[in-house]
Amino acid sequence: MVTEAVGEMKGEHVVKPPSEIKLDVPTDAYLPKDYVTKEELRLEAYRRLAGVTTAGEVDDVRDEWEDRYGPVPDPAASLLHVAYLRAEAHRLGLRDISITGAQARLAPLQLKVSETMRLRRLSRNALYKEDQEQLVVPMERGREPAEFLVSLLRELLPVGSAA
Repeated sequence: MVTEAVGEMKGEHVVKPPSEIKLDVPTDAYLPKDYVTKEELRLEAYRRLAGVTTAGEVDDVRDEWEDRYGPVPDPAASLLHVAYLRAEAHRLGLRDISITGAQARLAPLQLKVSETMRLRRLSRNALYKEDQEQLVVPMERGREPAEFLVSLLRELLPVGSAA
């Protein structure tokens, strides 16, 4: 922190590391051994995916996997959905996303009045706790949890809108 403060005082551009995001998403997400057969390549793929902060970077990883290994199997697709969710968390400043039972909790999140109205249209039973800056959303049955949340967040707070 001191180094960042000194750099800012000197007028230097300080690159801050991405904030820590807690993601608790119950899903079967991994790279199958028969998809990426060499362990060192699998570990590198995990490492690269762990470092993404934008949906475009996740798209690049998906494209690379398809080019190198072929069509993405379901567990790897689930892994990509979790990465897209992490990218959305970075975009919106979310630090905690957890899915327990049939609902998801996302925080911190500040919604404008117009966004809370949009939320009602998108998910009637969602609950926005303004004082806690928390969004509680019922999960859609039969849908990949991370994919569902990414879709909801992109509709609620479209890319380019101020969150």
